[in-house]
Amino acid sequence: MICPSPAGDFHLPGTYINHARQRPQLSLRPLAAQVHVNLRTLAGRSSLLFHLSSTYDFLNPNDPKPQLEKMSRVYESQPSASHGMVVAPGGGGNRNAKNMPVDADGRDWSNGVCGCCGAFGTCLLATCLPCVVYGKNKHRYEHLQTQGVPHPDHGGSCCSGSCMTHGIFALCGLGVIFQMMNRGNIRSRYNIKGGGCGDCCTSLFCGSCALTQESRELELEEESFGEQRY
Repeated sequence: MICPSPAGDFHLPGTYINHARQRPQLSLRPLAAQVHVNLRTLAGRSSLLFHLSSTYDFLNPNDPKPQLEKMSRVYESQPSASHGMVVAPGGGGNRNAKNMPVDADGRDWSNGVCGCCGAFGTCLLATCLPCVVYGKNKHRYEHLQTQGVPHPDHGGSCCSGSCMTHGIFALCGLGVIFQMMNRGNIRSRYNIKGGGCGDCCTSLFCGSCALTQESRELELEEESFGEQRY
């Protein structure tokens, strides 16, 4: 006799059918893989949206400055010195020992042109023998510029080639040309305001004071090396 089972099929009396074994087995691996892919996609989109949102909030559309320049400030934020340079590329000492204020055009001299009394001996020598002070200033500048250290003899001999050349041309009234050129070089090294016209007028009408001012500017950098010997 065939009897129906609770599941709706038929079987012989005295037999038992395990319906649990006949149920299909479901695998969760494809479902888990799909969920993993969806989560990764969602995370990538969220990261992109967060980045775009942060960038949009940071940039001000009403600001006329380029957006790239503003974004670069976030990664390249460097303090801008309101007071002068210290050690510039190429070696040397402190080129702004008195921390004079620096703007887009440079800075002023550490000592005024009328402050020559602060180095009375140099001023007196520059008045009597300007060729000597010029020669020493030139050699001190060139040694700092090329070697990056002070001149070991503080400018060398009083009868150097530069001194003799200046003295010969000074007899013809052309010594001011050499002083003007050397003053421009010193200004350029220390990022001091001025120009060729100012250098010419200062060297022509206040030659001894100009030479003393240049000597004191060089001396400030030389003193910044401390007790080092070269």
